[in-house]
Amino acid sequence: MNTFLNRTLSTERCFLRKPVADDAENFFNLRSDPAVNQYIDRKPVANLDDAREFITKTLAGTDESKWAYWVIQRKVDKAFMGTICLWNFSDDRKTAEVGFELLPRFQGVGYASESLIRVMELGFIDLGLSSLTGYVQSVNTPSINLMKTHHFSLKEDFIENSAVDGKPIKNSIYLITKETWKANRE
Repeated sequence: MNTFLNRTLSTERCFLRKPVADDAENFFNLRSDPAVNQYIDRKPVANLDDAREFITKTLAGTDESKWAYWVIQRKVDKAFMGTICLWNFSDDRKTAEVGFELLPRFQGVGYASESLIRVMELGFIDLGLSSLTGYVQSVNTPSINLMKTHHFSLKEDFIENSAVDGKPIKNSIYLITKETWKANRE
């Protein structure tokens, strides 16, 4: 197990910590929120049992070093704001995908940006990644702007069928290399 994938991270205003069983209601609220799911091709969780099952699966995958998954928690009041993860690691563990989601009331005030900066730092310094990608629906302007702010550039646009309803979705992959990150590090 890679201990970097299991440790709590810190930013100016946030803790990035492992999910715990007591987060079930928060995960239900996050993963069933229509605004959060608007740009994520997944079925919303239906109930607390689904949320608990997701937490169990997420923790098992982290323990097996398949991914790293953190709850974004506000320091001042310990509010559950959302999640951020590194996953889809390449076989040689040199590239990974970053994913993030925030409850609507926490969007647009820099929490995702702080969290992304810290996770990029962990990925490039501690894990030795050579690049990170972000996979996003092409109409998800807030997430695209966040990635562009942090020097991700468009790698590819493509269309795939939704896993939920089979309809075509235009997606984009954004990429940042370690060299670009180092040259533009905040």
